[in-house]
Amino acid sequence: MSIQSVQPSVPDLPRPLRPAPLVGVAVGLITGILLDNWLHIPTFVPIMLIVAGSVPIFLRPPSAIRAACSIAVIASALGMMRHALADRYLPVDHVYFSTATDPVLLTVKGRVASPPIVTPARKDPAVAYELTAKTRFVIEAQDLSNSTITLPASGLVGVVVYDDVKHVSVGDVVRMTGWLRHNFPPRNPGSFDWGLYQHRNGIDAGFSCQHAQSVGVVERGRPEGWRGFVDALRNRAKGYLLDPTFEDDDPSAGVLSAMVLGQRSEVPKAIDEAFIKTGNAHFLAASGTNIGWLAMMGWWVLMRLGRVSYRKTVVIIAVMIVLFMLIAEPEPSILRAGIIGLIGCASIYFRRKVMLANWLAASAVIILLIDPMDFFRPGFQLSFLAVIAIMALEPALAEICAIFAVKLGWTQLARQFSGGKLYALTLYGTGYEGLDGGQHLLRSRLVGFLPVRLLTISISAWLITTPLSCYIFDTFSPWGWFSTSLLWFIALPVTLLGFITMVFGVIIPPIGIVLGPILAWSTHLMVSVVDLLAQIPGTIISGRSPSLIWVCAVYATLAAWLWTRQSQREGVLTAAWRRVAVIFPDSW
Repeated sequence: MSIQSVQPSVPDLPRPLRPAPLVGVAVGLITGILLDNWLHIPTFVPIMLIVAGSVPIFLRPPSAIRAACSIAVIASALGMMRHALADRYLPVDHVYFSTATDPVLLTVKGRVASPPIVTPARKDPAVAYELTAKTRFVIEAQDLSNSTITLPASGLVGVVVYDDVKHVSVGDVVRMTGWLRHNFPPRNPGSFDWGLYQHRNGIDAGFSCQHAQSVGVVERGRPEGWRGFVDALRNRAKGYLLDPTFEDDDPSAGVLSAMVLGQRSEVPKAIDEAFIKTGNAHFLAASGTNIGWLAMMGWWVLMRLGRVSYRKTVVIIAVMIVLFMLIAEPEPSILRAGIIGLIGCASIYFRRKVMLANWLAASAVIILLIDPMDFFRPGFQLSFLAVIAIMALEPALAEICAIFAVKLGWTQLARQFSGGKLYALTLYGTGYEGLDGGQHLLRSRLVGFLPVRLLTISISAWLITTPLSCYIFDTFSPWGWFSTSLLWFIALPVTLLGFITMVFGVIIPPIGIVLGPILAWSTHLMVSVVDLLAQIPGTIISGRSPSLIWVCAVYATLAAWLWTRQSQREGVLTAAWRRVAVIFPDSW
């Protein structure tokens, strides 16, 4: 019998799963949000569910499963109530109640809440005339007036000016005369509902005018209070990062600002479209990679160089994570990674075990309690799906690659895919047993483990996010996994070097003179590679959006495949009980 004919497997005794009781809370909260979104459930229903769900908790004898089910029911009721508050309950002076389906000529006063985005004038071959410039921004309404009366108002208003507005910035109080209206419904059946999209972003009214002169600045100002602090912090961090690196108006500066600081609004439109076309827009959305680099830098500097105690170190790292979350734009990926990082710091401080599934569920619960509308945004959905892929799908994919490499006799490659943990590798003597564990493991992961696992991470994230991307954006990126695998080797050093330039620039300002040119060159290299990848035929395929049933069927198939693999390895009952024990840890 040849060694290739031996069935590679893991040892018979599986590693115990970490408990994740918050998974049930997150699922219950999401269920409640979806039910209220579909059915507009009356207020008394979630109240009754909370009362009914609270009763079994106090029954004797206590039961972990009964308590967990009760908590899930209560979480579902909270999801219903939180979504109803965000969706249907507005203050009496909200600007929505002063609008109608037909536009109304009014004067609106408010404070500018978002940077004005200007679309320059252009020629469209589909029309015979030149399209005028267009400026979009959001204001926080303060009052509405016409020729006879002025009324106080509140709420966000989406503003469109069919002109180039250059005299307005964030924090200014403006008075505008134009047409106020409800959000527009879909113009054609099946088309994208921009009105619903705006509503889920908290914007329930739209305003439009024709000329820049219609927008008058009443008061110049910067954001005050905590908003002013955050604005100053962002500008200071951006200065330490970009001033020694790029010349003025360099388009690559926006890419670096997005990758390191999470400020994607700085990316030029052409470059942003190239990243989207190649399926690599996630590199422009700061996420767990940024938090990870920040935490590792802080840990290495404080623990290795400063000889600071581990508890003081994690407190300082937690402060750094909070500051980074303030500097970055408030995207779901940043909030998810930041919350997980803070929970991880707390677990290290109190000497608790690592429970990634529980931490991920906790981040989802916190984000959705703050804004339940985040669940319907692609950024939230794709961000959490990608993390789930890395946690659940990627290990299975890496194991398949390792088994295939063992059967071909490529034991070194198999060891890199499996981290030396594949049971069949012990027959070759290429596992980690009997070796100098610490140095060998570190050298192995730096030389081989990280590159090959970046490939499986890219493929697993691409597999699990592609169905949803096709459904939302009506596009398919067949080479997204390849371009992501390639760009990892540029993006990781750029992000790390960017953090070093920014953090150490505060302590040693001249360091930017040394690192700035290297950082600029590497960022330009990344932009050039993305532009090159965007020229490959078939990089993105546009078409009709698949049905929601098809998307659900794909994810059900992936889940069934993962369940089947686990059941084959451990037995159906053992696998099922282990999954139940994750949510109900007291029963394990």
